[in-house]
Amino acid sequence: LLESTTAVLDCATAVDLEVVAEEYDFEAEPELEDAFAELEEIKAETSETVVAASVEEGMKDYWTDVRATLESGASAEEVQELVDNGQKLLAQNEEALIFEEEVKFKDTGLGENWFDGYVVKARSEGIVSGFKTTSGASTGEFKPSNPVTYAEALKMALESAGEGQASGEPS
Repeated sequence: LLESTTAVLDCATAVDLEVVAEEYDFEAEPELEDAFAELEEIKAETSETVVAASVEEGMKDYWTDVRATLESGASAEEVQELVDNGQKLLAQNEEALIFEEEVKFKDTGLGENWFDGYVVKARSEGIVSGFKTTSGASTGEFKPSNPVTYAEALKMALESAGEGQASGEPS
């Protein structure tokens, strides 16, 4: 993970958004200023995040594309597309860290609670997956202090029995 993180960080730091921003007219296109602010947030999050090996190439390509696109004088739509792609990559990375790289939930699995080992085991068995955003991306949280709903209990029971995969179609 360290090598992947370092490689992506090298690509991200090669993009100097402040210098590139000087070439754009934010007064003529005010949406550009917001998009650049979002790119700064993506860059900051990228530099603070561990990068999963499965996402490394995509992240390096993304920052290479950001640099080339911005240096060629991108339109507001192109900059917004860069923002959208960056947010998707960060969400994919979060998923990869949780499921592929066996990284524990942010709020469990650190050995501080009696149940941490059980949560990690349940996740590795596919019985629990943690909370998701409205777009379906993992938040990386298990939220052990939340009460378990009937639906969550049923899902865990079905997953445990190997019957948890549903098509979403009523039968």
